[in-house]
Amino acid sequence: MRKIMIISAGTVHPNLLARHYLSNHLKTVEGISLIPAGSIEAARDLNEDYAALVLYLHRQRISDEALHALDTFISRGGGLLAIHSASASFKQTPRYYEILGGRFIAHGKIAPYTVHPREGDSPLAGSLGSFSIRDELYLHDYQKDVAVHFFTERDGEREPVVWTRKHHQGSVCYIAPGHCAATVKHPAIRMIITRGLQWVAQ
Repeated sequence: MRKIMIISAGTVHPNLLARHYLSNHLKTVEGISLIPAGSIEAARDLNEDYAALVLYLHRQRISDEALHALDTFISRGGGLLAIHSASASFKQTPRYYEILGGRFIAHGKIAPYTVHPREGDSPLAGSLGSFSIRDELYLHDYQKDVAVHFFTERDGEREPVVWTRKHHQGSVCYIAPGHCAATVKHPAIRMIITRGLQWVAQ
């Protein structure tokens, strides 16, 4: 049984219902024991007993001690699954951006958009085809070493919505959709969340 810490906080962004749906879904993933926490400062408790951390929150500040603990945990082989507003958190902290692989820069109104899998093999896409959701489309300044698994098209350009990267010995996965509670219940998003967690926690 792999121990997974989930740090989730917020009443509006992310909203309570979306957080509830995510937690309930993660509890169904085989082979994991979910340990909840409500503050990013809980990252100080990460150690080799944990396989991965899930971040679903929107916060502006992280202490140097918590950031160092997070970086050390992933660098030594731990996993990080970050969802939606996790990329809009700690925007003034370059070290966090370097770990995650991308930083939120803007979003439009909640609206439908189509998500496409990348061409070729992907441990997250598998047999999933294109699908539509209604959510905020997050735009990012992202590092060029990220591996994009799903994207949408905006103004004739591809905008990544799911990516992975390696951070030293650890694994990071970011999933941009997740503003609306209905998005967290979408079967394709749930499958991507499951596969993303399994990939970072392997």
